[in-house]
Amino acid sequence: MCVCVCVCKNCFRRIRELNENNTKKFIEERKRQAVIQSRQMELLHKLHQDQADKLRTEMNSVLPVQFCPLKMKNVEVMCLI
Repeated sequence: MCVCVCVCKNCFRRIRELNENNTKKFIEERKRQAVIQSRQMELLHKLHQDQADKLRTEMNSVLPVQFCPLKMKNVEVMCLI
């Protein structure tokens, strides 16, 4: 009877260790994915900003514009003449 109890304790210990290792791996993977997503978002913001700047310069060179004194959320509102 003592052998059975010892085996069960060892089984529970092993299961607990496996669960702890799985949890640790899961958390590390989540952190790694968060870093990857952060880098992708930074690149996307930079690409968007570059495209917006390029569009703004093209619009300014093609259309005669007059800037209105209104500003909404750091965006200049343009009035076409």
